[in-house]
Amino acid sequence: MLDIDDSKDSENCNIHSFIGKAYEYYFMGILLILIGISTPIFIFEISVFYNLLLFLAGLLMVITNIIYIYIIVKFNLTKISIQYVLARNLSTESILLGLHHIIIPIINLIIINPNLTLYNSMLCRIRSITEIFLLYLFEVSFALRVITFIIMLNYPVIYHNIIDHNKKGKFIIFPVIIIAILATSFFTIDSFSITQFKICTFYSAFGKVYETFFIGLIGFIVILTIPVLYLGSIAINKMKTEGSYKNSVIQLLNYEITVFTGCWFIPNMFIFIFYFINIKKDQMGMLYDISSLVLSISGIVEFPFTIWKNRDVKNCFYKIIGKKSNVVINGNGFKKKTNICIKFPSTINTDNKFLNK
Repeated sequence: MLDIDDSKDSENCNIHSFIGKAYEYYFMGILLILIGISTPIFIFEISVFYNLLLFLAGLLMVITNIIYIYIIVKFNLTKISIQYVLARNLSTESILLGLHHIIIPIINLIIINPNLTLYNSMLCRIRSITEIFLLYLFEVSFALRVITFIIMLNYPVIYHNIIDHNKKGKFIIFPVIIIAILATSFFTIDSFSITQFKICTFYSAFGKVYETFFIGLIGFIVILTIPVLYLGSIAINKMKTEGSYKNSVIQLLNYEITVFTGCWFIPNMFIFIFYFINIKKDQMGMLYDISSLVLSISGIVEFPFTIWKNRDVKNCFYKIIGKKSNVVINGNGFKKKTNICIKFPSTINTDNKFLNK
């Protein structure tokens, strides 16, 4: 299991503040769609602002997740827990999505002529296909990580015996890739029903059949999300009542639920609602773009939050930057001085189930 750092429980979480600020921008975007402002100069300014934010988000995703993957690979953290396998997969997909977010703004602001009234259909289709594939990879992996974490806290014996020490866990990326390929193939086939692209956005290549499927998929996942969030709330209340886990574990679960709810659940709920309101296509496209941007937050905050609360990763990070970490908690819940991270940390007892001291 993971080793969670509880040394800063009294501090305010800056990451939560950052996420909250991002939500404000998201709801501002929703408000703009509701108002329906269509002044060309205003739309151009919003486009530039959006593309700059997208570029910055992509850059941060690439930088932070390269560091995280380097730590996981260098110190073989995947031998500790399947959570690190999921983290490695998610970080890899974050890098790919981040590179996409870097390239697209460059194309939008530098290469594409803003005065065009009709865009190359093949190029716009490829742009949408690439993004939908990367989004499926990222979202499915993120959902798997949230689900396994909640299982770990609610059913620790099942998690420990069946999931965490399953040698086949390293192959979990393959079903994720298969799901992404199948969904993207459906999207690609239906995208050819769009013959003209008056705008070139992620939403531009959505055919009617795929969009209906996607809206139905959102509704289905929302229904499945309810028991997941319910189990998460049960786990939090149980841990608080019994005191069986450290406060930082509760904060970690809160983080997972907050990011999942804010970066996927809420944005897709807006898409679901506005689909039945029948707003204009360009406004719907803006909503999809904002949702894609908000999803990037989960890829950005992952590594900073892990450094803050995960002792294994923190100690490995300190070793890389040349700073000695002299505190680790052993299996009995006592502190001792040590110099880690070692090359193969699989022998480190990383049980996170300690009594609060």
